[in-house]
Amino acid sequence: MGANEEIKIRKVHTFLDLAVAAIVFAAGVGIYFLLPGWGILFCLIGILLFLFYKRAYKCVGERTVLNEKSQDVALECRNGIIHFLDEKADKLDLPAATEGDHLYLEAYFNAEKQLAYARLYDVAENRFEPVTEMKQLRGSRAQTLITELGKNGR
Repeated sequence: MGANEEIKIRKVHTFLDLAVAAIVFAAGVGIYFLLPGWGILFCLIGILLFLFYKRAYKCVGERTVLNEKSQDVALECRNGIIHFLDEKADKLDLPAATEGDHLYLEAYFNAEKQLAYARLYDVAENRFEPVTEMKQLRGSRAQTLITELGKNGR
């Protein structure tokens, strides 16, 4: 990725997603010969699963499959998170947010490849305002983010 390119993340199918859709569709074809109405319903569900059920993510132009995790974070951590994402700090602390205005950190990652993408949002009155653009983290920085999100992310 070039330095000025915007990082875009999109949802993609995993092998398991495709397998489940194919099994439901095949079951529908089999059931059709016994109970046509139920068979058609299962076939339609299989098709809808194929079209809409996507559990993984990829960065546009990349092949690495990513997982998603997000967390509501206390407002006091704003500068610390921004410095970490901008590679100006090595430590990251993500205490959970209390009620009211807070920050929202969304991250897409692959722990095996030590690769992560993250963006910080300011949440005020249920409006998500981007604070940072999507940032790419590699190596130990990505691992630090993944570990911190694993402590209490959703």
